[in-house]
Amino acid sequence: MHNNAKKILFIMNAPAPYWVSYSKELSKHHNCKFIFYSTCEELDRPPWWDVELPNNIHIVRDGVFRRNNKFIDINIFNRVKNFSPDIIYTSGVNLLMTPFLYYYCRFYSIKFLYHTEIWRTESGKPKKFKSALLGFIFKNVDIFYVADERTSKYWAKYLGRKGNIKSMTSPGNMDRYSKHLARASKQDIQLFFGHRLIDIYNPILALDILRSVQDKYPSVGMYMNEHGDMHNTVVEYIKINSIKNVKFIEINKESDLDYYYSCGDISISPAKYSYGNIGTNEAMASGMPVLISENVEFHSTYIKTLESGFILPMDKQKFVEKIIDYIESENLLHEHSLRSKNIVKYLGVNVVLKKFNAEINALF
Repeated sequence: MHNNAKKILFIMNAPAPYWVSYSKELSKHHNCKFIFYSTCEELDRPPWWDVELPNNIHIVRDGVFRRNNKFIDINIFNRVKNFSPDIIYTSGVNLLMTPFLYYYCRFYSIKFLYHTEIWRTESGKPKKFKSALLGFIFKNVDIFYVADERTSKYWAKYLGRKGNIKSMTSPGNMDRYSKHLARASKQDIQLFFGHRLIDIYNPILALDILRSVQDKYPSVGMYMNEHGDMHNTVVEYIKINSIKNVKFIEINKESDLDYYYSCGDISISPAKYSYGNIGTNEAMASGMPVLISENVEFHSTYIKTLESGFILPMDKQKFVEKIIDYIESENLLHEHSLRSKNIVKYLGVNVVLKKFNAEINALF
């Protein structure tokens, strides 16, 4: 533990494996306690997300009321009082008393870090009224964390200033995957669709992209996540349309990802909208260029910075053209692969920790 260590209470939704890994690194620098309101199973995440939790991670039940992933925790103020933190960091959980918790922190001089995204309707449109309300409530929060530059510009309109808006993400295990070899062009290139099989990620469009590429290059394949409520729909679509070379990613434990990331050549994300996906960052660290729709937040910042992929309209033909460019260009895939791996310079564990420590130390 460092001399300038702080007591930090993290309040979040579910203990995703990448946050569990990151929590262990954070705890080397600070006295951390993590409160989660859901298990990964309750959020319909794959079984391999159910990892062993350190002693400072707690899934709380007592005094918690839940409905449609909205939570009321009547014991939250006692939890804060018992831990007596210097800082509270809240992220990814729809805790209805968060505004009251924020004002409690202001009264007791506890630093409050609020991490959010662009709240959207089911069709993907921003919830402007909710954004305005949250902007009014949290306009003086100590740090207002978002994912990327585009999200920062969005919230600046509602907060009235940009001074306290900063970017934050978990680094996942990118340092591990960065050891993979850079990719090179070939005719049997393997696409990688690591998203869950749910509507917003557009798995059917991903399959249509594969089919069109296979019209010219039949040996091209795709590794595809097997989890999500559209699994049966996807399997049936593959069968009806006789789509070849689709291999489902079968993960029994987190370390299995190492193998599958090494198998993919290009990560594709033709999502209807997305706040971002840690798997896309890990795919980049592994050496995959990324093709994403312009509706995907967060990753566009690094793809532009690193020049390691393409941001495209949600249009099948645009994706197909770029994949064929990667196949037919002698150097493009290899150059973009090398650049993708440099994401570790921005989001590696040590880099993210150093940035976070500097930001919270500046508050005191």
